[in-house]
This record gives sequence, C-alpha cells and structure tokens, in this order.
Amino acid sequence: PEVTAMEPINRQSRSSAARSSLKGAIRREFQPGACLPSERELAQKLGVSRNTMREALESLRASGILLRKWGLGTFVNPNAALIETSLSELRPIPEIVRDSGYRCQMKGFLYRKYDGPAPIWSCLQLDPGIPIWELERVYLVDEEPAIYLRDYVPTVLNGVQLDPAAFKEDMITFLREQCGISLDYTITFVEPVLADEIVQGKLAVSGQVPLLLTKQIGYTDEGRTLLYTEGYQRTDKLSFHIVRRRYT
Repeated sequence: PEVTAMEPINRQSRSSAARSSLKGAIRREFQPGACLPSERELAQKLGVSRNTMREALESLRASGILLRKWGLGTFVNPNAALIETSLSELRPIPEIVRDSGYRCQMKGFLYRKYDGPAPIWSCLQLDPGIPIWELERVYLVDEEPAIYLRDYVPTVLNGVQLDPAAFKEDMITFLREQCGISLDYTITFVEPVLADEIVQGKLAVSGQVPLLLTKQIGYTDEGRTLLYTEGYQRTDKLSFHIVRRRYT
C-alpha cells in the first residue's frame, strides 16, 4: 500500500514530527508484518529530507516498532504495540498517545478531598489527616476508554494552595503551572489485575478483562515526594514493552 499525502512538516523538530507522522501512517495504512515503501518515497510523502526520514526510521527501529531487514526492506514489527509506554521515560500520557498517531481525549475528570485508607498518606510521606486532593480521570484513545488514573497530591505544595479546577490534561503540566514544581522521576510498580466494579464502569470492561495496574510515586530532583498515582490500563489498547540490546 501507499502512504497517503500528508501536510509538510516545518523545520522545528523535523525528526520528531516525521517520527510521529510515520507512526500514524503505519497505524492507518499497514498491517503488522507489512513492508514499508522506500526511504525516498516516505521522505517525499512527508515533505522532509532523506536524512530526517532516516533518523525517524532508525528511531522506530530502535524502539522495536520497525524491523529493518538488510536487502529486503523495512517491516512493521507484528510483536510491538504502536502506543509506546516506556517505564524509563517520564512523559504525559496524552503526549505519548498522540505521538503514537492516535487521538487522545480526557473525560470524567473529578476531584475531592481524600478521606480513605491510611496507606495513601504513607506513600506521600505525610501524617494521616493532612489534607490531600484525589483527582481522577479517564483517557480515551481514538474515542475508546483506555486508561483510568487516580492521583493523590497534597493540597499545598511550595506554599501554594493547589486548585484542582485548574487541571487541564496532565499532572506534570498541572504541577509546573500551579506551583512551579517539576516532577523529576518516579518509582513505578506494575502488576496484572482484574477490574473491580468501579474500574469496570470507567473503562467499559467486564471483570474478566485483564488490566495493567501501575502504582507510581513521583519525586522532585531533591527527592521530595510529590504525588502518588494508581493507573489502570486496558491491555487491548496499550501495553508496556521493553527493548533490550546487546552492547559490545
């Protein structure tokens, strides 16, 4: 198949833009295992130089999305998900989804003062009873519910009262805009689970559908605890994969 015509990419971040556009084209136009057109043809379709296209192709190959078979061509890897969720890179979920060529929309955003089990305070290294916001939301991927998140964050950070009503789309941006704090790194635990009644309703799944549950504690670069997050991800929409390479 041929890649359909696309809008030319501007000079800024050409390789990154080419990578994103190429992933979208792969999702729309090619089946797993299919061979892509030549590097020259792809560069012409996206309106970029062959060097830029070569960088984009190499980036997708390094992440496992593409397989380059010398003398035969470049193929879509049938064993890799197109939504890349790396455990080693801290990025907003909407950005990850859109860079993979999918539409992303947030819905069902709610917030409340937390008044639940004590382990949440322990994760945040706070004494029980100190005010905490609980924020929840669902991310749609191509209009289907795929990810359900619950964030827990102190009501005051850096001497600033957090206003959950100002939350736009992702926690990283929210913390930076509200109180000038950068989320530097997280410690994440991943486990397979079945959905309880609440999660079934949020993600439109039955109790027999396997999900990935991530439990994540976020820190500043000084090691200060910022937030605790529980995320439920539909495995038919999104999965973690790790590419390991031999270094010599």
